[in-house]
Amino acid sequence: MSIPVVWHPACGLHDPGPGHPERPERIAAVLAALRAPALASQIAWVEATPADRSAIAAVHDAAYLDRLERLAAGGGGALDADTVMGPRSWQATLAAAGVALRAVEQGIARGAAFGATRPPGHHALADRAMGFCFVNNVVVAARHAQRLGRARVLIVDWDVHHGNGTQALVEHDPSIRFVSLHQYPWYPGTGAAAERSGRRRCAGGWRRRLWLPSSRAGIASTCWRRARAPPSERLLEPAARRYLPLPSPTPRHMPLRLAFDVVTLHTRHPFIIARGGRSEYQVVWVRVSDGDGTEGWGEAYPSSYYGESLEGVQAALTRVAGKLPDDPFDLDGAERRLVQLIPESAATRAALSEAYHDLVGKRLGVPVWKLWGLDAKNAPQSSFTIGIDEPEKMRQKVTEAAAYPVLKIKLGTERDEAILKTIRDATDKPIRVDANAGWDQAKALRMLPILKDYGVELLEQPLPPADLDGLGVVRAASDIPVVVDESCLVATDIPKLVGKADGINIKLAKCGSLREALRMIATARAHGMKVMVGCMIETSIAITAAAHFTPLVDFADLDGAALTVDDPFAGASIDGGQIRLPDGPGLGVRRK
Repeated sequence: MSIPVVWHPACGLHDPGPGHPERPERIAAVLAALRAPALASQIAWVEATPADRSAIAAVHDAAYLDRLERLAAGGGGALDADTVMGPRSWQATLAAAGVALRAVEQGIARGAAFGATRPPGHHALADRAMGFCFVNNVVVAARHAQRLGRARVLIVDWDVHHGNGTQALVEHDPSIRFVSLHQYPWYPGTGAAAERSGRRRCAGGWRRRLWLPSSRAGIASTCWRRARAPPSERLLEPAARRYLPLPSPTPRHMPLRLAFDVVTLHTRHPFIIARGGRSEYQVVWVRVSDGDGTEGWGEAYPSSYYGESLEGVQAALTRVAGKLPDDPFDLDGAERRLVQLIPESAATRAALSEAYHDLVGKRLGVPVWKLWGLDAKNAPQSSFTIGIDEPEKMRQKVTEAAAYPVLKIKLGTERDEAILKTIRDATDKPIRVDANAGWDQAKALRMLPILKDYGVELLEQPLPPADLDGLGVVRAASDIPVVVDESCLVATDIPKLVGKADGINIKLAKCGSLREALRMIATARAHGMKVMVGCMIETSIAITAAAHFTPLVDFADLDGAALTVDDPFAGASIDGGQIRLPDGPGLGVRRK
């Protein structure tokens, strides 16, 4: 198996000046050695994305980061006697933190990863640079691992110098254990032998610090001369086992805990469809955690159209909180139990289904799409929706959607032809239309030649959900594929649609679970029908959950999070219109 080596070229931009020991040639030498032909089959190169500032701000003070950024922008300068920034050191700092974040994701997904970072970080304090270090990359990485569901983190720092910055940042947090192997009393003069295996009372409770200081150079050889076994066997491995017991992929019993919070979202523009619209939406962020602290995430969107409410979702979650499954690996059984417990709330069942799948994927260390044996490269493009609005506003929305190659236009009004003309005058992109059940049969038949004239490639839900006979008439008269949304909630709705629609639109908030979505796909395929996946105005949790089965569908409209301005999560993306699935374990969603 190849080991991911995560790097970024900007790490070489940090240049503290002539004669400084922390020079760019250090990382260049490391990368050159790793690129040796003999290692080619053992290494998978992964280029990171520079971290955004929010990831670093989880560890460092905002005023301190401002100071670093300003100093570099002003041409650089000294932060202390030996810690110097150059004009591009801030770029390198963001790149190094990005490498740390990506290495965590790769390590979780593939079991191990190596991050080639520079500038270094283990001396950096929350509000102070020292020892060549600006940002404490390993603590940034540890916090990222915890956001991804790894409740406990072990940091092993093996260096001639004690990692004082790392110690200071985590010593009051019982969820992180710090093990330091270093030479004392070399710089920075901390980590004395008297502290070895010492206990101290901290704000977070009792914890243990393990130092292995040496009075001679070459800590490894010193330790090996003093004992029959190297320190990794004598001390590190037992400490790791005590603190981080390896979770069994299929535990006999895993009591689950449930937590949930309301998240408020705002769209860039009021999102208006045939039934009305608004710009503020509330969803419920659901977390299910096991006895090892691994956490699975899901999201509930309470649609009033389907008789759901925010209060109803919260009540349903409260009702099932004490009845969660002992074994979330029994995904079918867990979902069947939810149908018995809360049959009235598909949104709540969907959120818990997503959370169970996320939890199982994290425990197994694989993304959900890989758990299902799918190929992420087969995910289709997503359309981007233009809601109903005044002509000038709709032209503005088309301009803002320039990066998306396929547009979905909301219809179902008295001025649908004018809307189509406005859109077509503004762009020649492929367009799909959704009437959201806003037409009757006669109106739909009148619209068919107009849709064809404007180059529409897909018609979604032209008639009210129950008018299946009228739907059959429209479909027989249409040269454009007709897909139903509101007429098809679950797999058992599909047989009655055969011959009356060309395809179905799956939404987790109405079908109630990921496994029901898979059943819908299989049922539709068995009847020779097309499959589309859609969404509500949701965060990246629900969007990513739906994205995991997009390699199985023909059309996608997963723009719900992209339509908002304050999505707090990151996961699957539709940048440039292409759905890109995360390769982190479970759903692969993280907080921004």
